[in-house]
Amino acid sequence: MPNVPAYVVAQNQLALTAGNTAPNQDISRPMLGTVGCAMCVGVALWKQANGTALLAHIQPDDLVKVQSAVGKIKSLFQDADKAHCVTAGNGPETRAIVDELNKAYPALEVHHGRDEIAIDPTCGKIRLGNAIIGQHLPLGDMGAHTEDLS
Repeated sequence: MPNVPAYVVAQNQLALTAGNTAPNQDISRPMLGTVGCAMCVGVALWKQANGTALLAHIQPDDLVKVQSAVGKIKSLFQDADKAHCVTAGNGPETRAIVDELNKAYPALEVHHGRDEIAIDPTCGKIRLGNAIIGQHLPLGDMGAHTEDLS
């Protein structure tokens, strides 16, 4: 995968975008990405059927807010083919987010010790680590629907 810049999803935000599932298509736009901190969780979801991708950055303000954030994500994105989340920390607040995400997405793959995640909507490739994170560009440029999770 080429080293392309990411559209960075802010804290307590989500971005939902439709990719292009045409075979052998060059990646012509950046990936969705997020950078977190010790207690927050980044989640990346993808559907093969239509190339839809959702990336969210959930902050553990309190359990009610976490449940609301996960509920909002689930209402927008069901039956993901790929479901990944990252967290640098492993405290009770972080575990509460992961537990709620596991209820919504039983096949969730959890990656501890990481706080950056990015997803390419065109092919569903997930990248962990900071190789492509860092370019803060408007998500509207790629036709993404964004929402506040706080």
